Amino acid sequence: MPKDDNAAARQETINHKKFQLKQRCLHCQSGIGRGKTSQWVAILLESSNKLRGMLETFLTYLIPTASEPLWDYAQDAAAVAKQKGAPFRDVQVDKACIHTWLAWQDEPGPQLHQTVMKKILKLQHPKAQTFVNWFKGLYCL
Repeated sequence: MPKDDNAAARQETINHKKFQLKQRCLHCQSGIGRGKTSQWVAILLESSNKLRGMLETFLTYLIPTASEPLWDYAQDAAAVAKQKGAPFRDVQVDKACIHTWLAWQDEPGPQLHQTVMKKILKLQHPKAQTFVNWFKGLYCL
């Protein structure tokens, strides 16, 4: 990997953007500028900027240890489905796997935001703590 002389500048830009997002969030929470229909935009920033993936990739880190055999089976099932012609793109494999696993829960197929509220996924999972701590720090929670 080539040496990156602009890493410090990029980190400063990221820190500035995080500050702007935090200020915007506080502005929205205060009610300033809210109309009758509020629209929200969710942005997921990966805290270390080192891991690959999307939201579903992160959510795989929240799967309870007791459910790991079922998670392994969901990954195998998605791989077999792909071999048999399932049209999802390779970049979306984590999305296909997590939704396969969620389809087998007690109330099959909850929406992603419901998985934490219903305690299907565990925020206390050790793999998630770095992100949870960063997120809480970012938004002063």
